[in-house]
Amino acid sequence: PPDTYTHVLSSAASDVYKRQEPPGPPVCEWIDETAWGAGYPYNVDEQGNWGTYTPYPVIIDGVEYDGVIIWAGQNMDAGALLFSETDGQVSITILLDDVWRFAPVEENVKIQPYDEPPPDGNPVPGDFEYKYTATNSPFVVEGLPVAAYYGVHLDLEWSSCE
Repeated sequence: PPDTYTHVLSSAASDVYKRQEPPGPPVCEWIDETAWGAGYPYNVDEQGNWGTYTPYPVIIDGVEYDGVIIWAGQNMDAGALLFSETDGQVSITILLDDVWRFAPVEENVKIQPYDEPPPDGNPVPGDFEYKYTATNSPFVVEGLPVAAYYGVHLDLEWSSCE
């Protein structure tokens, strides 16, 4: 019998086979998450929105880094934001980890440069100055002005497969 059949019963007179369906692709559910580049909380008292903004350059304990973690849903590492500067302009590369993708919505990347720390309170990502629609990772945003801080808000999805 072909490989798609499983032997289920034997007797002196005959063998019985049952058709075995090949396994299908895994069933995946895509779950929406809000994500931010790691940094300082917009809400100093930690009340309200959990969004964060990132200092530029990224210096932690006196050491300069190329980027920061992307936090999704407050505590899930979704990838990294990498910063670079050329000719007085900043580029941000968004690298998502394997189980993450950009949500299939318009303007799923929102960026707000700041020359000084933003006022305490909930930011409104829809009002951010720079908005993009990303489909694939890595996604590179070029031509941003040099600033002391950047708010980077992302609309992402992660895959939960069975």
